[in-house]
Amino acid sequence: MIKGNLYRGEERIDFTIPEKWEEVKLKHLEAINEDTDSLTMFSVLSGIDLDIVKQCKAKEVSFIVSQIQGLFNYEELNNQSELVETVNLNGKTYKITTDLLSMPSGQWWDIKKLEQMYQDKPVESIRHILSALFIEEGKHYDYSNVKETYEALSELDVLTAFKIRSFFLSSQVLYLVDSQNSLKRNTTLKSLRQVMTRLVVSTVLYLPSMVWLKIKRLLARFLERRKK
Repeated sequence: MIKGNLYRGEERIDFTIPEKWEEVKLKHLEAINEDTDSLTMFSVLSGIDLDIVKQCKAKEVSFIVSQIQGLFNYEELNNQSELVETVNLNGKTYKITTDLLSMPSGQWWDIKKLEQMYQDKPVESIRHILSALFIEEGKHYDYSNVKETYEALSELDVLTAFKIRSFFLSSQVLYLVDSQNSLKRNTTLKSLRQVMTRLVVSTVLYLPSMVWLKIKRLLARFLERRKK
C-alpha cells in the first residue's frame, strides 16, 4: 500500500491507496465505472469520505490522482488463471469449487442462473458467481449461505478473484468441449452447446479487458484535466 496525507485547512488526513492488484478489493472495483470522476475514484481507493476529499487542497488531490496511472499492471491481471483451492476470509476458510463434473447439480444450476442474470454486467457478476463457488470448510453447498458469502467476498482481492473466475471459465469451456460426443445426436442440444461455448470463451476474453477499458478511460480523463 502507498501511504500519503492531505490537508483540510490545518487538519492532516492520513490515507493509504492500493499499489498492486492484490491490494484492490472487489468492493473497490465494483464502485468504479467509466462515469466515475477522479475525486470519487480517489475516495473509493483511499476510503476517505468524498465530502472530505472535496474540502482538501486541490493541488494535493490533483497530484495524487495523476499518479494512479502507474499503479496497476493490466497484463498481470489479464494473465491470471491459476488454480486456487482455498481462501481465508473473515477468519473462515472457503473451499473453491472449480470442477463442474463434481459439483452438486443444484450448485451448478444456481451458477448458471447467476451467469445469465449478470451476462451484461461482467464486473458486477464476479462476486455473485464466486459466492456460489465458495463453500465454507466442513459444510456442503447450500444456496441459503450464498448471501452471507457474497458479503464476505467484498474483501477478496481482485487478483485472487480473477484467478478463480478465469480458471472456472476455462473449466467450463473444457466441460462443454468434452460433452460434444454425447450431444451430437441431439440438434437442439448441439446448438445450445455451440452457443454456450462461444459465450464462455467471449466472457473469458471480455471480462478483464472491460475492467482495463474502464481504468484507461479514467486515467485518460485524469491526465487531460491535469494538463488543463
